[in-house]
Amino acid sequence: MWLVRADAFTRILEGQRYNRQSHDLGFKLMTSYGRAYRLTGDPYYRDVLLVAAESLASRFSPVVGVIKCCDWNPDWQFPLVIDTMMNLELLLWASDNGGQPEWRSIAVSHALKTFNDAVRNNGSTYHVVDYDPSSGEVRFKGTFQGYADESTWSRGQAWAIYGFTMVYRFTGDARMLDAARQTADYYLSSLPADMVPNWDFDAPSQQKDSSAAAAVASALFELSRFMGPANGGRYRDAALQMLDSLSAGPYFAEGSSSPGLLLHAVGHHPAGQELDTTLIYGDYYFQEAVMRYHSMLGSPSGGTDGGSPAGGTDGGVSGVSPAAGPDGTSSLSPQQAHSGCQQGGLAGFTLLGLLAVASALRPTRRRVRVRP
Repeated sequence: MWLVRADAFTRILEGQRYNRQSHDLGFKLMTSYGRAYRLTGDPYYRDVLLVAAESLASRFSPVVGVIKCCDWNPDWQFPLVIDTMMNLELLLWASDNGGQPEWRSIAVSHALKTFNDAVRNNGSTYHVVDYDPSSGEVRFKGTFQGYADESTWSRGQAWAIYGFTMVYRFTGDARMLDAARQTADYYLSSLPADMVPNWDFDAPSQQKDSSAAAAVASALFELSRFMGPANGGRYRDAALQMLDSLSAGPYFAEGSSSPGLLLHAVGHHPAGQELDTTLIYGDYYFQEAVMRYHSMLGSPSGGTDGGSPAGGTDGGVSGVSPAAGPDGTSSLSPQQAHSGCQQGGLAGFTLLGLLAVASALRPTRRRVRVRP
């Protein structure tokens, strides 16, 4: 019964596979159809993902080297936003599961351009980089959802940490691991005592964003798997501290009338939209972080859910084994870290996701405390 209801709920998104006006197909479909495919193995879900990957790839310019985020802002000519890092998983996964090989090259190109142009020398990030579509030259660097062009929007920083870590999982490209480490270190150095950031690290207005904390907690559990003992332990401990804060007051919604799990999130502060509220994507990454933590407890090697929707795949990094070095990089390959993670996992924003989450959190009952 629940599976039938979940499938019907998920199919509402089916038409998005043809959407060539959005860069957010990965956000929409990997968290729903991707998770559905992992849980069921139904080829219907896989086929939708492959069409969606083709639609996303159509927004790539080989001249600029990035996926165009949107068409609605007349002030931008060919914009990149940091959020698109999260959508690259669709291309990488699809390339490894029956799609076009060049989709992997598109994803890597976009990630490298993001690292080169959107990540500052200190590891902080710009939200937007706009390019000349004819020459590929940078026209503008700034923000749309952050406080100012030279400030750092905290959820954008979260997308960078998570996205670069995910691309490393699929590719084993050491540049992606370096980008993940740089952006993570800046984020951690900028946090307040409760490990939940202000909506923008440089904004004078104080408004916590629990959704950023949730996404980073999940990302750090995965990033810790690719690092040596010192850095791996540091990232893992930071993720645990974030979950400690999020799973208690004032952030956890127990006893409130909220329909979600986390309170005190921010959607679009400059526009005055979704202020001090619950956000579905904040809840998603909080749940994923909890699942990754529980998976670590159950794995002799401390494995986490790598995020792949298809159990049994290696994330497309077969044979890749980055060597340990003085920078603290682990000799554990992305393939090894990924392959030990298939029993974990969390379904997406759909009822399939709720089924998985309910099962995972049932032993903890009402309070999701993750540390003794």
